Amino acid sequence: SYAGAGLQLHFLWSGVSGSTPCAYFGDQTESSTRIGGVAMVGAGYQLGPGVILGELRFGFTPVSQKVTGSGNIAALSLLVGYGLFL
Repeated sequence: SYAGAGLQLHFLWSGVSGSTPCAYFGDQTESSTRIGGVAMVGAGYQLGPGVILGELRFGFTPVSQKVTGSGNIAALSLLVGYGLFL
């Protein structure tokens, strides 16, 4: 088992569209790349010639775009796989 922390790149894209019955305000899009943090914990179990691996990750970064304004984004992911020893 293991735990870790580090930096992670977040590739962001935002889009909004606005209109009323009398007027169309158009579409606005914006993209950016932000550096944020990531923390992970994982474990492995030997099975046959390799290891079954599982990892839980949490990523977080502040966001400040013209389209969305200021805020934060976060992501929680579960990774499962099998690794071979060569």
